[in-house]
Amino acid sequence: MKPLTRDEFRDALHKGLGRAVLYVNEFGDQEVQDDILYACLHNLAYDSQIEGSRSQFLFSLIDLTNNEHFYRQHILEALTNVTNDWDEYNLITLVRGFAQRGYDPARKALYAKFEQQRVSDYWLASEQIINLDGLEGLFHVVEVLGSRLLNDPNFIEDDYMISEAYKRFGKEAVLTALFEKAKSSVNVRTYLDKVINDNNNPGDTSQPLSSLSLQEPTLDMILAQIEAGEGEFPARYMRFGYNASEADIEQLFTRLLAETKPDQLLRYLWIFRKRAVPRLDKHLFELATLGDEKFQEAAIAIIAKVQNSAIRDFALYLLEEQPHSVFQGVIELFVKNYQFGDHKLIETHLDVCDDIASIHGVGMDILSLVEAQPYQELTNCLLWVYENTPCAHCRKNVVEILIKWNLASESLLSECLWDSYDETRDLVRTILNK
Repeated sequence: MKPLTRDEFRDALHKGLGRAVLYVNEFGDQEVQDDILYACLHNLAYDSQIEGSRSQFLFSLIDLTNNEHFYRQHILEALTNVTNDWDEYNLITLVRGFAQRGYDPARKALYAKFEQQRVSDYWLASEQIINLDGLEGLFHVVEVLGSRLLNDPNFIEDDYMISEAYKRFGKEAVLTALFEKAKSSVNVRTYLDKVINDNNNPGDTSQPLSSLSLQEPTLDMILAQIEAGEGEFPARYMRFGYNASEADIEQLFTRLLAETKPDQLLRYLWIFRKRAVPRLDKHLFELATLGDEKFQEAAIAIIAKVQNSAIRDFALYLLEEQPHSVFQGVIELFVKNYQFGDHKLIETHLDVCDDIASIHGVGMDILSLVEAQPYQELTNCLLWVYENTPCAHCRKNVVEILIKWNLASESLLSECLWDSYDETRDLVRTILNK
């Protein structure tokens, strides 16, 4: 491969592209040691809840440097005082990896982190202890949590951890082992009583919050909330619009067309994010050309749900006259209204801005377009997503499509073998093995 510039390497490292590993394999870490260390000490994933741990990716880098001691020392030191939860997750998964390799100070550091019992870290460390030591690790976790339940009246432990243990080891095996341990441990007995028995007590009439049915708002209630400008996010209005009757939708649409106050108008637009408007109206197109990004994005999302030749014409107009509207969802207008050859204009207006959330949004719009209109002429748009999206999950979706179309190049597949997203690695490894 050709050498990456420092900025190119940092970009690849941030996104989790496999070319970062390939670079270190060929050129070493002399020029990028600080960047690799930063990636070890901080969680660079765009959405850690979806992407999970980057430990496999980071260990691929560390192993190629032939300088594990340097990175390991800094990682263990950072674990002691880390304050950011997701950075902590990154560090703990790496420390567990070192422990799995037989490095005893890492094992001790992981257990010590768990026993600190800060709210932000105890569940992270407990998960990694169980991953490291299996049922023996689970016994230790339950012993410590049981002690805290016994001695701290304000401490509450839910059944998430034990439910995950059931999935991994089997419910019967876990309970049998814990009940045996409980014979000689008051802490384990306390844990069983407070967590397992309480959550399985048929006489308990209390309901978890997730099972409580929330009162669905009436039309009058939602109108009052709109008038008051309540809610800074569209969820409640989208939900009402999705479930509303045809009569209520007609009334809400009439009010939308007549509304002039900005806060109220925006909330009327939110009503139709998941519900088609009764009819197209020129006012919607006017709103979609406003300079205000919030109104433009909301109006485009509404118009995109309709199939009509006028919408394609409007999308072409926006791309030509307001190129930045590509970051307000204009590509979504093609999902139901694409015509063969439209990819040329879309490609021309794909750009990169400083806002990674906007880039991610464009990437998702392109994936939605390809799902609805699977033309291989959109390949370059998909490759743009691969190169620019900050989201490893979206990148994996691109790779899946290219593989399905037999358009994934050898170099792309080779790079994906070292991607930060485990699902991408597994996908490509399976394909290459076949």
